[in-house]
Amino acid sequence: MEEFWGWRMNYWTSGPGVERINEGRTTFYKAVPSGSTLKSERTSFYQVLRWAHNQGFISMMPDSQPPIRAKTGKEVARPAFTYDEYKQIRTYILEKELEGFNKQPTSYGRRMFYNFVRLMFASGMRPNELFSLRWKHLTTFKRGDSLFARVAIPPETKTGKRTTIPIPGDFIKAIEQVRMFSKFQDKNDLIIHTWKGTKVRGYPVQFENMLSGLNIVEDMYGDKRTPYSMRHSYITFRILYGDTSKDDIARNCGTSIGEIDDHYDHVLNEQKAESLTYVDKNAIKQESEYGKNLHDILRDL
Repeated sequence: MEEFWGWRMNYWTSGPGVERINEGRTTFYKAVPSGSTLKSERTSFYQVLRWAHNQGFISMMPDSQPPIRAKTGKEVARPAFTYDEYKQIRTYILEKELEGFNKQPTSYGRRMFYNFVRLMFASGMRPNELFSLRWKHLTTFKRGDSLFARVAIPPETKTGKRTTIPIPGDFIKAIEQVRMFSKFQDKNDLIIHTWKGTKVRGYPVQFENMLSGLNIVEDMYGDKRTPYSMRHSYITFRILYGDTSKDDIARNCGTSIGEIDDHYDHVLNEQKAESLTYVDKNAIKQESEYGKNLHDILRDL
């Protein structure tokens, strides 16, 4: 354990990773791992050691802190879209579809991208969760006269399997749009896919071009928006305009109340705008009368 961190810190610079890089067997690596990465690896390693200790294979648990600590403290507000910007994006998508670009060879990927945007805003899922979604993961159910969608998030995603309930109108309409042109609709086919039916890795160029055209690449803090911003917008809108608890939002999005408190406290303040700015005029009047009486008493003294 004492020698592990030295081996880990030098893995890509002078250790076994150098050979992998030279042979072209990897292109995804970071020369110096971050503190959060080392913390995660230590946690995983300790799970194995704890099991070994419980089984009696080792007599004591070694203790060795990573050489780099993970950053602490709250992050700034995550870059989301305002509701007006969200409406701009919806209008943009509608106009693009009405242009008739679906007659062009590149239309398949474009239409898939636009419906990916719709589904992100309507569900709050992580991009990779949506890219991993297959037709078999979707079902619908009724509550009274209302039709809802039920999404089974695949277990291979970041937080494992869970069930999420998206906003039915926008989500179901986007699914119907995909069904109109998708060439892959068997139960095991991916919903969002390339024209070959394979998994999409991302839409970085399309997303940035869309935001550039609308002049909304950055938020009010100057932070650049990413596809994750659509997820953050969903959570923001649920807090501001929904009628549900933080606990329900966290469960539906596969996150924690602590994450919402840390990263959406600015939204919680906006939600409480009335109470934060309320002025009790009667209290002011009483305070004024008290001050006047006190002034008279002091004057007499």
